[in-house]
Amino acid sequence: MKRTFTLVEILVAVAIIGILAGMALGLTSYVSEKSARTSTQTTIKLLELALENFKSKHGAYPVLDTSGKPTILYLEKIYFGDSSYKNTIWGCFNDVTADTATSAADTTASKRTAKIRGIRIAWNSDKNQYQVQDGWRQPVIYIYPGVINTGSYDLISLGKDKCYGSGTTEIKPSSGDLPATVTRNLISEDFDEESDDVTNFKRN
Repeated sequence: MKRTFTLVEILVAVAIIGILAGMALGLTSYVSEKSARTSTQTTIKLLELALENFKSKHGAYPVLDTSGKPTILYLEKIYFGDSSYKNTIWGCFNDVTADTATSAADTTASKRTAKIRGIRIAWNSDKNQYQVQDGWRQPVIYIYPGVINTGSYDLISLGKDKCYGSGTTEIKPSSGDLPATVTRNLISEDFDEESDDVTNFKRN
């Protein structure tokens, strides 16, 4: 007679499969989170290099908001057929793939193909500009002059939780802009190493 599996054996097998599946999902989540964080750290470093390059060329860092408020880091729509783009922030990155636009006014979706190696950028149709994103596909925040780095600028990725520091208030950009309630006080809140933010500064 063929031996059949008992109910206990089946339950044990199901339990083992469930445990292995849970471990696999947990590992996948960990790897994904680690990858996003590493990607964001790389983005921050490359942005720092480009901003320093910009300063060496023009004598100052780019001013994206004259009031000094936290600003989403945007790169303007540029026509790479005109070499003057080299005088903008685009020209300060080491590896840029040009748009295929035929004129500065050409903003059709098929022409928006600019890329920067190591940095994720996404087209924002409301702003008609490129938005620099972190590893979680959220906008990178740029503050100049910096609040923490008073002699230069602050760069902030809010991390997976989309909240500054260890806070619980999610910051949701509307139509490509930071909410009006987000001011320079954004980074005057408590910031500790337990947060998932990625920045170009450290603060206990």
